[in-house]
Amino acid sequence: MSKPITKFGVFFSLIGFLFISLGVSFTTSTQNFIGDALKMNATLARYEMTRSRNSSTIMYTPVFSYVVNGETIETAASYSSSSRSYRPGDSVEVFVSKEDPYKMKVNSFSALWMIPIIFSGLGSLLTLIGSGILVHVYRSSMKAKKLIASGVPISAPIVDMVEDQTIKD
Repeated sequence: MSKPITKFGVFFSLIGFLFISLGVSFTTSTQNFIGDALKMNATLARYEMTRSRNSSTIMYTPVFSYVVNGETIETAASYSSSSRSYRPGDSVEVFVSKEDPYKMKVNSFSALWMIPIIFSGLGSLLTLIGSGILVHVYRSSMKAKKLIASGVPISAPIVDMVEDQTIKD
């Protein structure tokens, strides 16, 4: 097999491992945050609306209000969406950092685990593709070596020899 295909397989595998590493890092970070955080109910105070420069799509970022040590804190979620999942006044379960009460994560599967799943899943897929390419290249080279080592040599007379003028250096 050719070297570009091998390089392609190595590239896919390395990018896959990088994405898996990021997915594991995000998972660990989320687990550590949840393990050290206070679990409480927050109230959706409002939505902050933003519009991207290149698009007419309006994105909504939920802003939550909750009380920590007698102080009312308002914090925007770390995500935005083109739809509104909650209505103002809705009660939502959140995790709040003990060290910094302005750091908060909504207790929902997508808010906590979507990024780790995307990175880990995409990394796994890229690693499988890259590994599959490398296994194919390895098997093909082993097959060629085996045929050369165990093949039957054939003797044949040279009938004609012509220089190909269409190939340029």
